[in-house]
Amino acid sequence: MKKIFLSIILLLLCNPLFAEPVGLKVKVDRDKITIGDRIKYEVIMEYDSGVEIEPYAAGKNFGEFEIKDYKVAVPQKTKTGKMISKVIYTITTFTTGEFTVPSLKIKYKG
Repeated sequence: MKKIFLSIILLLLCNPLFAEPVGLKVKVDRDKITIGDRIKYEVIMEYDSGVEIEPYAAGKNFGEFEIKDYKVAVPQKTKTGKMISKVIYTITTFTTGEFTVPSLKIKYKG
């Protein structure tokens, strides 16, 4: 019984050591559009100051969506010492139906 209890405590203490160094959050300004309407699609990355985020190379298309414009904000440091980077895409579609914005892969070093 003591071994099981000790194992659980060690697992709980070690869990933060294996936490991902990069957090990713995405959001859109609305969930319904008509053909040609533009959506703001934000990608927000929070990461440790020692981590280097590789720039995401967006093509012209995002699945069924077309990228019209994008802006990369200057990374900012939080009070906790983490960094926050944000990329805002303006996307649209010219087809009808129900679509999902495809997932992103963010590469980093550190």
